[in-house]
Amino acid sequence: MKTTELLECAEHLSEGINDPNIFKAIFMAGGPGSGKSTIANLMFGIDRDLVKSKRGPINYSSLGLKFASSDEILERLAKVKGISLDMLRELSQEQQLNREHAKRLTNMRRAGWINGMLGLVVDGTARDFAKIKKSRDYLEMIGYDTGMVFVNTSLDVALEANRRRERSVPEDVVRKSWDAVQQNMGKFQKLFGKRNFLIVDNSARLSGDQFKELGDRISQEARRWLSKPLANPIGVSIVNFLRSTGGKTLSDIPKGFEARRV
Repeated sequence: MKTTELLECAEHLSEGINDPNIFKAIFMAGGPGSGKSTIANLMFGIDRDLVKSKRGPINYSSLGLKFASSDEILERLAKVKGISLDMLRELSQEQQLNREHAKRLTNMRRAGWINGMLGLVVDGTARDFAKIKKSRDYLEMIGYDTGMVFVNTSLDVALEANRRRERSVPEDVVRKSWDAVQQNMGKFQKLFGKRNFLIVDNSARLSGDQFKELGDRISQEARRWLSKPLANPIGVSIVNFLRSTGGKTLSDIPKGFEARRV
């Protein structure tokens, strides 16, 4: 790991128990071309420049959540190495190694954030219900409150958006993914519960005031979610213990400690 990455991890770990969004995790769901990244930025203020470059300026403040996406790291590595970003059916050996390295870096960063109990935005396509359920169950098991933002769009819009992407996928892949995501929508709503499940329709190509209005509406929803007191009894038990002992991260919890699970 590079020195800059070590310093980044140390900074995140120092936040720990003092993080304002402690033990909160929001899953982003949607198929290729649905605009998950744009909606995530509008809701949580992760990357102001990215939103500005899309459909016009919008005023908001970052909510301090951590966003770990293997796509983000993959694109960064590919540009450094001069590798094509096109997602071809058959990846070259170098492309495959690049993808595996991106996943390792993503997992390392996410592990540090979870150790610090930091607020998370979890990226996903939602075509694999079992995979997201497993991730959600794990986070809740260690103390997180979870919710989902389901970014929905028509198939025509998804196909058009995919064509414009720098890293596009074959159209038949988009169609299959879109169908799978649509079939999983009801499952996710049941899994997270109506109060913690938000559908954002991103089919219309909004700009200007309409785009700002969408950003204002969903960022208010994000603040409402994040302002709610931690409800997971395991997380509450861990937070109370760490504050009483001066600990800051999950690593500070001694062996034998059992969080209250009822």
